Parts: sequence; C-alpha cells; structure tokens
Amino acid sequence: MSDLPLSAYEKDIFLLQSSKRYQIYVRDIDKALYSFECFEKSIGWANFIISLTKLLRVLQIRSKNFPIIPKSDLIARRLSNSLHPSLPVGVHMKALEIYKQVFVILDRADILQSADLYYYILGLFPLMEYCGVRVKAELLIVFEKYILPLCDKLKSETPIIESSFFSSVRHQQFSIPEHIVYYIIKNYKKLDVYEKLIETCKYFFINNPINLNKFIHLIVLNLKK
Repeated sequence: MSDLPLSAYEKDIFLLQSSKRYQIYVRDIDKALYSFECFEKSIGWANFIISLTKLLRVLQIRSKNFPIIPKSDLIARRLSNSLHPSLPVGVHMKALEIYKQVFVILDRADILQSADLYYYILGLFPLMEYCGVRVKAELLIVFEKYILPLCDKLKSETPIIESSFFSSVRHQQFSIPEHIVYYIIKNYKKLDVYEKLIETCKYFFINNPINLNKFIHLIVLNLKK
C-alpha cells in the first residue's frame, strides 16, 4: 500500500528537519522547556519569569530564519500553565508577551493552519474569567492586534463533525415565526448566548456553525465591555 502524499505544510517540516540551524532551534526550545520542569520542583513565581524569559529569547532569535515553532503543543501547555490564577500579574504579562511573539512568527508562515492557532488560543480562554484590568487590557491587544489578522488569513471553515451528528438532526417547529428564529441564530452578539443556543438544540448549530474567525471577533467584543 502506497504512502499518503504529504501536504505542502508537511513537506516544509520534513525539509526543515534536515537543516542544522533548525536542529539548533529545536535544541534551544527543548532547553527552555526543560527549565520549566526544573523550576516546578521549587516554589516561587519568580522562577516562572526566568523560564518564560528564556523561552521568549529563543523564539526571538531562532525564529528569524524559520517562520515556524517547534514543539508547539508543549510550548502552548507551558504558556497556559503560566496563566494560572494563583500566579501574579507579572507572570501573566510575561506569558502574554510570548503569546505576541508566537503570533508574530505564525503571521510570517507561508502556510497557516487553524491547528497552529488552536494550540495557543485555547490556553488564553480561561484567563478572561479572572484577570484584572491591567491584564485584560493586554489580553484585548493580543486578540485584536495579533490573533484577528491571523484569523483573516485562514479560510472560513466549519468545525469537523462526524456524520452521525448530522444524521440525528431534525427540523424544528417553533412557537414563534421561523424567520425570527433564523434572525436570532444569525445575529447573536454574546458568546454565552451562542453557547446556550447550541446546548439547547443541534438545529441552532447546524444553521450557524461557528468558525474560528467569528469566535475571536465575539471574544474581542466581550473583552471591550
């Protein structure tokens, strides 16, 4: 059985792996990530600042030659951990500084996949619930100035859903005119409204499946309140 053809993105990664400069990039990322593991054994938020600073420095220097981020899943996890509510504002601000650098690198990529964004965006969501005014202002900048332009580079896409989900959808009979229901589905302005709609009935999701671009725009509206 023949191997499946590689995508353009996968081909780029394959070629990069043979580059000595890229191997050094990966090595430095590993060292920066390892510093987090070392400092986890000790108590003190200042250690997070040291680890985050090392990671930021590596990304700033090594990414000049490569518009890509090795070990994205691990980096995203460390950044998300650095936004834990028990950590002080200084740690959150340093983590957001790295998020900005990450999105700058992704913006330079020839091929941008939604997965590249999801790794990092998901880690930012919990911060919206408990951050203070200073961090919220910086978070708004991250979404509005760095993430929205990246979303605009992506093709509008619908979440991947199994066919069994669609097979169980039935047409609904509402007590109010259908055109009003349709207007409600298409013109919600708050994330919590959308969540309540799709939790109530699959019909609402089918008629307005949210994509990444629309989702981020709603977050920006929510942060501006």
